[in-house]
Amino acid sequence: PPVEAQTEAPIHPPPLLNPGVSLIGYTRTEIGLGEASRLLAKSFEAIQLPFGILSHTDPGASLARNQDMSWVHKEINHAPYQVNLLHMNPPNLRWAYDLDALPLGRKVLCHRYNIGYWAWEMPVFPDEWCSAFDLVHEVWAPSSFIVDSVQKKSTVPVIHIPHAIEVQGGVRNRSIFRLPDKPFLFLSMYDTHSLNERKNPQGSIQAFKSAFSANDTSVGLVIKVNNAHTNPVEME
Repeated sequence: PPVEAQTEAPIHPPPLLNPGVSLIGYTRTEIGLGEASRLLAKSFEAIQLPFGILSHTDPGASLARNQDMSWVHKEINHAPYQVNLLHMNPPNLRWAYDLDALPLGRKVLCHRYNIGYWAWEMPVFPDEWCSAFDLVHEVWAPSSFIVDSVQKKSTVPVIHIPHAIEVQGGVRNRSIFRLPDKPFLFLSMYDTHSLNERKNPQGSIQAFKSAFSANDTSVGLVIKVNNAHTNPVEME
């Protein structure tokens, strides 16, 4: 379907666009979505794909640190490429479009192929997010679980594109993180600036306690918490 922006006053004539990608996302923000955006930039650079970055933030992201400047040299103040890759989740994209808060405004979506890169941890994609499908031509999702969730309600193609990974340095082992060597460890991750109900660290703890005896030393649960010092109430 045509992106919703096309229903508004069109740009005449359409701009002459170059092959490549405008990466729109939280590239300065020190959260998971920001790191995923930065890893996409590294992927584009590795394959020598022409790209530029339109760094975005919103009220939610502004609560986090926004001081990662590792890709500021690729930031641009225009959108010269044929493809937009919008690395923001459906409600954030819809909010930014409706309030004309996208970098360069909602017109940045016009006459370009728009791809949303979305994440969602639940098997049911919320109905109230479905209007975001009107803003993209296809959706990328980092796991097959998310693909299955989004596909059930999507009006556009949904494609499995895993997160990029870059490993630097030497050997990694548990001792770096002061973790025991022998037990089988489960990992749960949480950010106090995210929604407790969404990340649900209490659910991980309860599930672990239900599955294993307190005296079972062959297993362990690791809870990784971001921003614990800035939101201590969430740690209680």
